[in-house]
Amino acid sequence: MLMWARFCILFGLTSSLLAVVGLYSDAVLITYVSFLLHARKTKGDPYAWGTISEYLTAIRDWHIKHGLPNPTGRPLVRRALQTAKKFCRRLGRVERKWPISASVLRLWKTTLDLSRWNARVFYAAALLAFFGLHRVSEFAGTSYTYKGLRRGNIKFGQCVNGVPAWVTVKLEYTKTDTLWRYGGTAKYFPSGTSLCVVKALWAILEHDTRPAHAPLFVIKGPGGNAVNLHRRHVSKFVKEMAKLAGLPISKFDTHSFRAGGACALWAANYSCADIQVFGRWRSDCFRIYLCQAEDRIKDVTRKMATANADGIFYAQIHDELRVEPIPPRSLVA
Repeated sequence: MLMWARFCILFGLTSSLLAVVGLYSDAVLITYVSFLLHARKTKGDPYAWGTISEYLTAIRDWHIKHGLPNPTGRPLVRRALQTAKKFCRRLGRVERKWPISASVLRLWKTTLDLSRWNARVFYAAALLAFFGLHRVSEFAGTSYTYKGLRRGNIKFGQCVNGVPAWVTVKLEYTKTDTLWRYGGTAKYFPSGTSLCVVKALWAILEHDTRPAHAPLFVIKGPGGNAVNLHRRHVSKFVKEMAKLAGLPISKFDTHSFRAGGACALWAANYSCADIQVFGRWRSDCFRIYLCQAEDRIKDVTRKMATANADGIFYAQIHDELRVEPIPPRSLVA
């Protein structure tokens, strides 16, 4: 809360979060967002959007912890946050993360000791995030209020040769469904390859007898106690695996699974409409994640060179059929 204290001192406000954020108007929070956009580090560099988002998340979590409404969910504040993120993107302060591909996941699998419980949980969560194009908030904890998947949201089909025929995943919460009306439901089948989300989930849930409301992914903490999977655990896992794969750790984070899943669907020749439905996007913003795969574009030049379409013919017809517009009638004085 150091940045909040600096903001309060600068504008002569009380440093009490309850007094300022809970009771003041939206203008206070919007001014705080503007303050974060113009703040500078010790070396004079501006803060990236990821850091600004963490400062705002701290305020949101404080309110949720004390049973207060989320101030960052107010309409005017949300609009200000969207504008601030666009501002940071234009200035290059929003770093685009690299997508995680299937080949990277196969490499990670060879480095993981799947005989350990935490490794199996991380592996299952990674595959579910990749094949389901999940945000981290949809399958792990991100705040004091857990909104991720629970044990009752998973249902397996009948086992065939020791492997379920399918698994159904029900999302109770998605970022694009703010009213929590529908969520989202997906059904996955065995892939028949080394990367199989059905097998990975079955490996950790086959003998699970927890109640339906229990969080889906649970790992063992330092003392052996059960700990719900959190965003920081997933982020640490991704960066450690990227380091083992010889990849720059700063280029990968929790959102790399969602971006990687979108790229994999695009490389598999699925349409933009399919990707938008699979990823539960309300707009076409998913296009920023798409990267061309070599298998998809290797025949582009050959097909262009042998194309029979003649655009000149249609351009000629277009000009021949052009009719001059009727001049507007002059009004009688």
